[in-house]
Amino acid sequence: MAHTILVVDDVRETRILLRDFLEDRGCKVLEAGDGAEAYAATLQEMPDLVIMDLSMPNVEGVTATSVLRDMSSTAHVPIVIFSGQDEDKVSRMLPLSSKIRFVSKSGDLDRLWGVVSQLLPA
Repeated sequence: MAHTILVVDDVRETRILLRDFLEDRGCKVLEAGDGAEAYAATLQEMPDLVIMDLSMPNVEGVTATSVLRDMSSTAHVPIVIFSGQDEDKVSRMLPLSSKIRFVSKSGDLDRLWGVVSQLLPA
């Protein structure tokens, strides 16, 4: 069974890059352009994992991640923060945990896949 991953990023090209990369690894990929779309997609589709950018218009990633963590219906869904921001700065804005991990956009996609594959259910 293919894992479903929601990619949340306001940059269309980034969503396409991640979609192609994840689909090549057998995943079903959903897309959202901001945090508000992420809420709706997560509640409707209940993905196995969310990859979340932080800097987005409307509802930004820190708020969206916090809301998804606080909702009982979505609190179990792991979130990978995929951001160009510094990890120390991100960890001050948002507590990283076993269900919220960080991967820098400046790293390679294999590193992202390593974190994603650790968090996906068996």
